[in-house]
Amino acid sequence: MQYLLYVGIIIVGLAIGLFFGALPLRSSEMNDKQQKHSSLVGMVALGIVAVLIIIGQDAASWIAIASLFVGFGIGKIPALRRILISRWPYLKAAPAKNHKGRNNGSAKKGEH
Repeated sequence: MQYLLYVGIIIVGLAIGLFFGALPLRSSEMNDKQQKHSSLVGMVALGIVAVLIIIGQDAASWIAIASLFVGFGIGKIPALRRILISRWPYLKAAPAKNHKGRNNGSAKKGEH
C-alpha cells in the first residue's frame, strides 16, 4: 500500500512539475489565465507536501518535492517544451507588452 502512495505521488508531482516547466518563467510573459492557474496549481502542490508532512509521511513528502523538481526540469527541455506548446497552445508565452519609459535592454553598453 505504501508503494502505491509513492507511485501516485510521483505521477502527480511529475505532472505538476511538467506544467510549471512548460509555462514561461517570467510572470510578465504569462497571460492572466496562466498566472491564475499557476497560483492555483502551486497551492495544490504546497498543500500536497504539507499534508504529507502533517500525516507523518516523510518519505512521501520528499518524493513529492523531488518529483516536482524533476518534472520542472523535464518541462524545461527545449524540444519537449516545443512539443507541449504545440499540443497545448495555452502554455505559449503571451505577446510582449510594450512598457513606455522602460529601457528594454536595447541600449548598448556605455550609452545612457
